[in-house]
Formats: sequence, structure tokens, C-alpha cells
Amino acid sequence: MIHYEAPGDDGVAVIRIDRPQRRNALDGEALSALDGALEQAHRHARAAVLTGTGASFCSGADLYHLVALTPVQRARWIEQGSRLLERIAQGPTPVVAAVNGAALGGGLEVALSADIVLAAEGVPLGFPEMAWGWLPGWGGIAQAVARVGVTRARALVLGAEPVTAEAALQMGLINEVCPAPELERRARDWARRLGDRPALAMSAARRALSGRGSVDAGLLPLLMAEPRAQERLVRYREAGR
Repeated sequence: MIHYEAPGDDGVAVIRIDRPQRRNALDGEALSALDGALEQAHRHARAAVLTGTGASFCSGADLYHLVALTPVQRARWIEQGSRLLERIAQGPTPVVAAVNGAALGGGLEVALSADIVLAAEGVPLGFPEMAWGWLPGWGGIAQAVARVGVTRARALVLGAEPVTAEAALQMGLINEVCPAPELERRARDWARRLGDRPALAMSAARRALSGRGSVDAGLLPLLMAEPRAQERLVRYREAGR
């Protein structure tokens, strides 16, 4: 269902959504398993790649699961998904989404919660919820507005039509489009790069970029004193640059 690959020498863990028979849709059990894999990454990895198997990255809510829930259970399921996406965005480990196939509805929300989003050529991304009479329930509207502005977010959410990876890149929704065979390698490259940065500075930057914090003058000396940051300053000085 959810596969966790422990980090190797590069410190990068890989989390795979593996429910191809359901287009990698997420029910309550899958959300819990994904949360558990993310916790493993936060404990043991410097960065993580999040991807899917088969023809989909994630198609969002598992409708067969959702239709069987009571209204109260659906509200709890929405809260469960929202908490998971907050953990992706706010956890200590940077996350790179490798969108190998369709990312729709909650699946696109999952991808946009990552720090960096890469997609394979031609894959569709979108919010189809409006066509069902719903809205993105895990913070997708705010994510879209933050990435592409309100005008383009209106088209994505109200129009309920998917766009290609290439169009998503052009509007600024994602960071990079890759040929499918290169996608995971590029995602690992990004994850390795993020994981190699001093952890305190990475955390502060991620908080500031997400609007949850700011960088002031008093913080910078503390960041510079972190061992990995200090080591880099010493290497720079010793190199005589």
C-alpha cells in the first residue's frame, strides 16, 4: 500500500504510494500508512522523495471508501488528510514530490505540500472537485493561490479541468518537468541537495517560504553558528577565497 525505502548513504528516503488498482487513491488506512512512512523519514532521513507506482501519482480520495462513511466519519477523514499534509509541509525533513502520473484532487494537494514538485512529461494535474460539487478539502485552494496567484488558481479550481505538466510548469504550479525515465533520479538529486543544507537554515527558510515564520537579523547569527554551517564557513576561509 505505502512502501518506505530507508535512506542510503545520500540520506534520502523514498515513499511510494502503491495502490495501482485504485489509481493510488487514499482511504483512511492509506492515509495512516503514509503518515507512518513520513514519520520514519522525519526520524531517519535528511530528505525524502514522495512518488507513486503505476499510471498515477495519486488520484486523491478513494471514493469507494468515502461513500461508505457517515458525515461525521467523512469530517474525521478530511481532518486526517489535512494533518498529514501539514506534516509534509511542516515536518523537519524536506520533501520532493516526483509526480509520475496523474495527480488529481487530493493527490495534487499532496504533491503541492512538498517543497519541490517535479512531474513527468504530459501527466495531468488538477482539482476536479467542483465538478462533483465539492472543494479541495486539504488546503489545496490556498496552496494553488500561493503558487500561481488567485487568477490562475480560479481557473484551476472553478474550471475543474486538469492541465498538463508542461502547462503547470509554465504557470508556476510545479518546479520542473522531466522525461518519465529521469523523474526519480532528478527527484533524488533535488532531495540530496536539500538534505545536504544545514538543517536549521533549511527549517527556517521553509517556514518563511510557507508564511509560517520570518527571518530577522537576530536569527542569522544563530544559523551561522550551527555546526554544519560553521564548518562551511571555515572551509571557505581555509580555501583562501
